[in-house]
Amino acid sequence: MNTFHTATLLLCLLLLPLVQPPSARCEPDPGSASPDAAKAFSLEGYTPYTPRMGSTGIANTTFEVPGAWALGEGFKIAAGEGQSGRGALCYERSDPGKYGFTSQRLKLEPALKYKVGVWIRTEGVTGPDPNETGATIAVEFTDSSDPNAYRGGDYATGVRGTQGWTHITMITGLREANVTPSIRLYMRPGMTGRAWFDGVTIEPVGIADWTVYQILPEMQRLPLDGGSVLLGSEGGIPKEVADASCLIEAEQGGKTKGSVLLPVASGRISFKPSDLGAIEPGPVNMKLTMLSPSTKAILGKNYMEATAVAGKSATDSSACTIDEHGRTLVGGKPYMPIGLFNLGITPADLARLKDSPFNTVMPYHSFFLSSTREYGLGSVCEVLDECQKNGIKVVYSLKDLHENYFGYPDGYFSPKQDRILGEDPGKGSDHLVRHAVNSLKDKPAILAWYTGDEMELKFASQLDARRRLINTLDSNHPVWAVFTHVTDLARFGSAVDVMGIDRYPIFNDSSNDLPNMKFYLDQLWRVWNAPGTGPSWAVIQAHDTGIYDANLKKSMNLRAPTEEEIRSLAIMHAIAGVRGFFFYSYFDLQRQVDGKSFGERWEMMVRIGAMLKALEPLIMSTTPIQPLRIPSTEGTVCGALLRGENGEVAVLLSGYNGPRAKVKISGLPKLHSQYGCTTKVSDDEYLFTGKGFCSDILTISE
Repeated sequence: MNTFHTATLLLCLLLLPLVQPPSARCEPDPGSASPDAAKAFSLEGYTPYTPRMGSTGIANTTFEVPGAWALGEGFKIAAGEGQSGRGALCYERSDPGKYGFTSQRLKLEPALKYKVGVWIRTEGVTGPDPNETGATIAVEFTDSSDPNAYRGGDYATGVRGTQGWTHITMITGLREANVTPSIRLYMRPGMTGRAWFDGVTIEPVGIADWTVYQILPEMQRLPLDGGSVLLGSEGGIPKEVADASCLIEAEQGGKTKGSVLLPVASGRISFKPSDLGAIEPGPVNMKLTMLSPSTKAILGKNYMEATAVAGKSATDSSACTIDEHGRTLVGGKPYMPIGLFNLGITPADLARLKDSPFNTVMPYHSFFLSSTREYGLGSVCEVLDECQKNGIKVVYSLKDLHENYFGYPDGYFSPKQDRILGEDPGKGSDHLVRHAVNSLKDKPAILAWYTGDEMELKFASQLDARRRLINTLDSNHPVWAVFTHVTDLARFGSAVDVMGIDRYPIFNDSSNDLPNMKFYLDQLWRVWNAPGTGPSWAVIQAHDTGIYDANLKKSMNLRAPTEEEIRSLAIMHAIAGVRGFFFYSYFDLQRQVDGKSFGERWEMMVRIGAMLKALEPLIMSTTPIQPLRIPSTEGTVCGALLRGENGEVAVLLSGYNGPRAKVKISGLPKLHSQYGCTTKVSDDEYLFTGKGFCSDILTISE
């Protein structure tokens, strides 16, 4: 992934995962009810849920006296300068290189959403970036057990220049458990000037939004051949509700078909289309209502569009589909992408890749693939044909085709051309997508379509619409996008067929971002991969992030990750249920990095790719991955047990910050350590230790 970070937002009302036994069913029991009985379910007597409003814990909101807010450099209480003529908080900054804020902790209920507001007056608030918002307010979240571990936030559009008292507001709420919220008053980095704050407010305004998205089957299909549908569900369950249930009502062709009431268990909703009545092939509209049957409360409402299909979609030998286990299939056979991000694809690249474990490339410059300097649809087709001859699949990038995204249509296209696959960019992004997909979808080298590269939540509706458009045009290749704002991951759930994340946590010898890497993977598991069936491909750091900023590289002493670190990242992702591994990036490997040549780094990547290739039968098994609970005495350790189709077994272990932990594994007394970080203590206990960031693979010894 590049280092730039970049709804219908999901028509959604949020749902913190509620652990409920899958067999726990509310009345009526949809497992035993016939479709006709399900139709009889009535919402008579149900009323909207009334949330319990508790104190948010905020204090000193009018700044008449000091207190509650920690006042650092540049902050002071300004008596008589407030919006009502009383006190205000004044912040002044003349050095753009300095950065400060004042904050206090809040008490927020997980199932509620809150409206936050503040009055702001500014004087000469300016900065070099015209998109920076100025003086503003934010609510940020940190890990409850680690105040330095950032877990996302909500940020209001602020005030810049010289402005009189202006009232700004935003909506916030807890997206997950085990986080501590804080409210922050500040001026954005790089800006100077003076700002006054007064009249801070935060009040609950209702139940948190409920987000629902389809995980399986891909392309929001409803299989009429007896297969199941798996939905993800996040937000909107008050902690006092123990029987959260989802009523799904289906409509087709303007006629009501039927309904079913289902439990919401651990953030998942599972059903068979036959539960909804006599569904026929074609579009289906589903109205979803979150209920608490015991209290007759309506917790939230939502809506989904799906397509009922009579059976498995017709596939050719190169079609890429996702099966009920979340595995990628090509021509009906399991295919685990082991890939590289690149700019283009040259004949030299193909010659090198052909003899390596890598089988897939995601070229950023997909529109300009060429073995010459001639660009156009014909050149792209020639390169794709060469990829197919060499056994290399291509994830074709459409990521830059979004309105208002990096200056489209004059954005990141490279090399600069006035035509895209022979078409005028001025015809619009949807036109270009239709042209690209229709022109290339029958090329055997195509594996999937790449539609988003670290895009922000404001693009969720565009990504959702883009996924629906591509699914309509091409039923044989899924849509993949990669996100770095993982606290919003559920809200991107309807934008993809295959979920992707990236995080580049290796900085230097003494610091890393591995706790956040683990948080990212925990989020991926919770939102998408659990219970081991969510289709996901991730992007893994193989580069020195300092390549892109020489000053930052020097000040932070940034370096490229070592072979052990890249290997440990790959294993860490496999533990989280990832089934596609892309490394960023092939083109960065070709630069001199920390004194190593490209040849040396390529040999290292080949060894890592070979490790993943050897694990493929286990990672791609129909037996779901089994996460291991591993309490560590030092550092942090995560692990998982994998079982193959033919009795193969492997235990994956990854740990950071000098890990040391005893791992209990029953029934497997003869496990052998592949990388030397694990020793046997007894028949069912092993000791995993290492320095810094390390990993191991345990397999059955002969």
